[in-house]
Amino acid sequence: MFSVAIIALTLAGSFGFYGLSTSAHAADVKVGESVFAGPNETFYENQYVMAGQATLSGRVEGDTVAVVGTAIVNGEIFGDLTVIAGTVDVLERVHGDIRIVGGQVTISAPVSGDVVAIGGMIHIRPGATVGGDLIAVGGDIVVEGAINGDARVYGAAVVMDSLVGGAVSIRAGKGVTFGPHAIAMGKVSYRAPYKATVDPSAKLTLDVVFEELDIPARSLGDTGATALFAAAAGAIFLTRLLTGLATSAGFVLIFPGFSYEIVSGAYRNFWAALGVGFAALFVVPAASVFFAVTIVGIFAALILAVLFILILLLASIYSGVLAGALIAKLVTKEYEVSWRWTILGSLGLTFISLIPFVGWLVGFGFFLAALGTITLSVYKRALNGM
Repeated sequence: MFSVAIIALTLAGSFGFYGLSTSAHAADVKVGESVFAGPNETFYENQYVMAGQATLSGRVEGDTVAVVGTAIVNGEIFGDLTVIAGTVDVLERVHGDIRIVGGQVTISAPVSGDVVAIGGMIHIRPGATVGGDLIAVGGDIVVEGAINGDARVYGAAVVMDSLVGGAVSIRAGKGVTFGPHAIAMGKVSYRAPYKATVDPSAKLTLDVVFEELDIPARSLGDTGATALFAAAAGAIFLTRLLTGLATSAGFVLIFPGFSYEIVSGAYRNFWAALGVGFAALFVVPAASVFFAVTIVGIFAALILAVLFILILLLASIYSGVLAGALIAKLVTKEYEVSWRWTILGSLGLTFISLIPFVGWLVGFGFFLAALGTITLSVYKRALNGM
């Protein structure tokens, strides 16, 4: 679904739809392949961003939620910051909490609240301070910014080189290093294959507890590599997932009328739509081949093939829209078409598809229903145009 979603985003962008921004329900929503919020902009409500790349330089009075491939946050945020991305750079103060899932996470600015970060590589730079607690889970983790609360760090290789006002708890698959600027005010406990490397200038409390991990020395590198690989694979999956979510939500926002037509048409007679979609998978390719073998039909075959590919792209996108509308029906007793329900439906289909066989069947059913409804819509429009 997500590879075709990327193509669909590109098609949408060629018509100038990137960077769509709309305000609704006390929220600023931005969807597109590339999103930019200028430094002179101020957002007095919550900010929601779904994009391939996002540079957020504006001042945000509320919360910011970003589902992106790459995120650069260099605008002051007075609420919480929640990001799911391949790469995240936080360059400006966040007055609330930070929650990040990403392949590479870098925090270079003060954070007034707590920080929860999950990533392949996590770096809390010297310019950053965390007013609350730090929870970091990932591959290689470097903490150089001061932590006022507790620090709980779980990674492959862990470097602590800053002040920690509370307790320090570490689990490392490869090893632990306390740098020259490491100062621990509370209890320090860590689990690692061997004792930590402690710089002579580091100031640790006398209450240091070490527990040896039962890992053969020759496999330590594999442990770290496995953790990093798993984090990187997760980041790639998330990037593709986010791109798909942004695409589906973007189409609903850009084409609300068409989206409602597809949903109402599919659920007016779901099984008929599913049957038409199943038939289209075989009939249209066969028709293209039939046209192609005739001299006068080669051009028609090319047009039909291109049109069918575009319909397949739309069906992969609108399967999530149909799922979201069904969830809305179960919750509110009415079919609803909105970017919120679309995201929920797309996420639901993604995780259901992980269930062997049954999950695939469910996802394929929604795809066929979307394909059938879109095919009928295109067919009716073609007849009306004759």
